[in-house]
Amino acid sequence: MSDNFRKLFPFVMLLYTKELVAPRPKPGLLRFRTKPPGIKYRDRLRSSFAHSTIHGMQNVFAEPHLWQRCLWLTIALGAGITGLSLYSVLRHRHNEQLLVSLIDTTQLPVYHIDFPAVAICPWSHVNWQRAPSALLRFLPRNPSAELQESFRQVLSVLDVVNFSNFYRARALGERNLTELRFMPMQKLVNYLAYRCDELFVPDSCVFDETPYDCCRLFVPEQTEHGQCLVFNSLISEHSRKKQLTNKFYPYKLSTAGEESGLQFTINSSNSHMRGGIKLPFGMILMIKEPRQWSNQLTYQLYPDTENLVAVHPMVMETSHNTIDMSPSKRRCFFDTTCCRTIGRIAWLHVFMKLC
Repeated sequence: MSDNFRKLFPFVMLLYTKELVAPRPKPGLLRFRTKPPGIKYRDRLRSSFAHSTIHGMQNVFAEPHLWQRCLWLTIALGAGITGLSLYSVLRHRHNEQLLVSLIDTTQLPVYHIDFPAVAICPWSHVNWQRAPSALLRFLPRNPSAELQESFRQVLSVLDVVNFSNFYRARALGERNLTELRFMPMQKLVNYLAYRCDELFVPDSCVFDETPYDCCRLFVPEQTEHGQCLVFNSLISEHSRKKQLTNKFYPYKLSTAGEESGLQFTINSSNSHMRGGIKLPFGMILMIKEPRQWSNQLTYQLYPDTENLVAVHPMVMETSHNTIDMSPSKRRCFFDTTCCRTIGRIAWLHVFMKLC
């Protein structure tokens, strides 16, 4: 070093070109300084509830007195338990989907309600006066005696069978029906069924105090009790065509009470029945809704009697959210578009005469 440099810097600092070496500690384990004390859990909880949006929880830790903190804690816990209880009750009611009935009115005008559908079903479904012509119409030419007997057995089964009991057709299993497998059964049933002019006395039908031709009111329709003649129905193709051509169909009444319903006379003729049968020429009267296919509740009509049936329909309207329920709970089926009206309370009378 030069003399001038030494005069200016009396103290000389030596720089090492390699890494600095730390001094060795004393023998034994190294000791680290302890961490500063952290925040206690109580203080953290108090800080969290101090900024909480739960009502009352700020006061549980902010109040100076113990009894005040206990009071606010009781209030907050009680409110929470009450809220959970109400939530569980409402959730249970929503899952249960209870039906609630409300009576809107018991004085709905009768002309707002569709008149029920009335079905007349003979006990015997075959008019045996047309049996010889049916044999020539539906069997091939020159049928054998065995084929003719099989055809008569088929007619005997069709005479008494319906959609509720097919067990009477078991007797046909013992016969060879191979030659009858291509027979159009539906056309055969329609051909042998009783027609309107064969059942009703001419000019005997009266509806809403107005005389009608019975064949204009009653149309053939397949029901649970076989082929019947039905009034004011919307099930068969004939009924749907009538609705397109008549804007007042299904029919309604202008007034209620006696002499305001449907009245007709049935022609009791045993000549249409099969020989050797002791049963009288009786009828089944079925009253159902216009859009209902069949009804299990029926009435039996016997010859030489006058029958009066009083109908008391109760009409119900359902809300649209009912369609979300299962059919087992609501106990009815809806159309695919909306819930249709079934009825309100009204009073109707239907007169039936059987001669």
